[in-house]
Amino acid sequence: MARDSAKRIGWWRLPVLAVVLATLLLAAGCGEEPTYLRQDSGSASYLDNTRQQDQEVLSEITDIRSALMSYAQVKGSFPPELTLLVPNYLPEIPVSPVTNEPYEYRGDPLGDDYELKYELSDGKEYTANKNTTDLQLKTEFDKPDLD
Repeated sequence: MARDSAKRIGWWRLPVLAVVLATLLLAAGCGEEPTYLRQDSGSASYLDNTRQQDQEVLSEITDIRSALMSYAQVKGSFPPELTLLVPNYLPEIPVSPVTNEPYEYRGDPLGDDYELKYELSDGKEYTANKNTTDLQLKTEFDKPDLD
């Protein structure tokens, strides 16, 4: 009878040993801070900064598109390059705050259309043209602020 009670009591040792071993393994793997934390990507300030950059990009794309439409109304076609918009339609060619490079533009050789490429902080490339009615917005812009 003493042996049966020892068997019943000893069953808990294996799961406890497994939990202790798993804890030790996790602690050993946590010695180095993950890179995504070092880049401050999970913080509110990082998210606010990327949201601000994306809003800036979308605002600049809207400005460029308006300038392209104005140019096309006056000249009868879209320009072959963005530099033709300066200074009459744009004060300068904007530089993307996400890529730190000018936006990629390609005018149709016939002047009937254009492609204006831009990148948001999600790393995806988007394209606007004369038929674009709404700019692509990230899903986080669709979420209401819970402040």
